[in-house]
Amino acid sequence: MMWSGPIVAAFVIFHVLHLTVGAVVPLHETPAGGPDVHANVIAGFSNPAISAFYILAIVLLCTHLYHGLWSMFQSLGFSHPRYTPKLKAGAAIFAILIAIGNCSIPIAVMVGLVK
Repeated sequence: MMWSGPIVAAFVIFHVLHLTVGAVVPLHETPAGGPDVHANVIAGFSNPAISAFYILAIVLLCTHLYHGLWSMFQSLGFSHPRYTPKLKAGAAIFAILIAIGNCSIPIAVMVGLVK
């Protein structure tokens, strides 16, 4: 996927602006003055557009991860008709598990499991 790198870069920039800088949704602070991560996640992912963007970006990120994982092994010399299908399957399983884990956060907020 030729555009996956720039898409991942755009997602990282948005993620930092959203949950670190507070440029997308205003950030909450704890009484001690530090960031209230829980409140910031809830506030951000309560917005359906932000959650949909994150889910889409995570899916694209994981296609990038899948390709990167199996091609890394190919670059290291593990390119053989016997091993390549297993490496691709392993990379796919790993990327899918990462996607499920990361997508579960905005989904849990949207359906009210995390308040």
